[in-house]
Amino acid sequence: MNLFKSLMMLVILAFAISSQAQEIKPAVVKKGWSAMLGHVTNEGMLGYVQPIDAGPGEAWLDKTEVYGTGAFLSAGSEVYKKLCQSASFAGQQEVKVDLSQYNSSCPVQINTEGNALHAVWQSSDDTKFRVDFNLSGSQPLISEISVAKDENSPFEILAEKIHPDFQVTIGIRDSKYDVNWPWIFFDNPFSREFNTFPSVIDLKNVKVESSEGRVKITFSSITSGSFYGDLVCHIYSVVH
Repeated sequence: MNLFKSLMMLVILAFAISSQAQEIKPAVVKKGWSAMLGHVTNEGMLGYVQPIDAGPGEAWLDKTEVYGTGAFLSAGSEVYKKLCQSASFAGQQEVKVDLSQYNSSCPVQINTEGNALHAVWQSSDDTKFRVDFNLSGSQPLISEISVAKDENSPFEILAEKIHPDFQVTIGIRDSKYDVNWPWIFFDNPFSREFNTFPSVIDLKNVKVESSEGRVKITFSSITSGSFYGDLVCHIYSVVH
């Protein structure tokens, strides 16, 4: 694996978007950048950089060179300048929110405003809760989680700027351990070659469904390396 070549290709793709090349999709560059992040170790070192040689060769997680780090920084700079600041990446277009299976009589009140989705509900002691979601794609998914003591009290922020991150680590198993459960690791997986992929939320649509005193919000989609699916949030409320 030659990470240097991959980084240079990522720089070219990001620059192409800034030049308004319609055939280059921002999602492609976002997925490529996510893969690059997976080659950074827990200690912050960029691995899989081919050592100095006369031609292409193998590279490993514990191999790095200064030109690899330079290429990584160059790629990150292009992704930020040419892609993150573009309208298609920053999410200035509104994400479609499907409310066709949401009943407005549900005790969990849902409303939308631009790229914001708000959920408000209350507990049996009249304490009110609110979660504000940011659907722009350029900001953390959860803007604020707030609580109010009662109907007449103002909301107080409990937490803010929360972004879900489900990292996936892929490695190989040491077969010298004689066990009947091949999916269980008894050795140290970090002592062998592995890749860790951060999750990327690429919002294309959001679906809200209600059932009695609960709401299910499905955010599409989320990827971690080669794994992908939907991010689902369940909100429950006490029905009086």
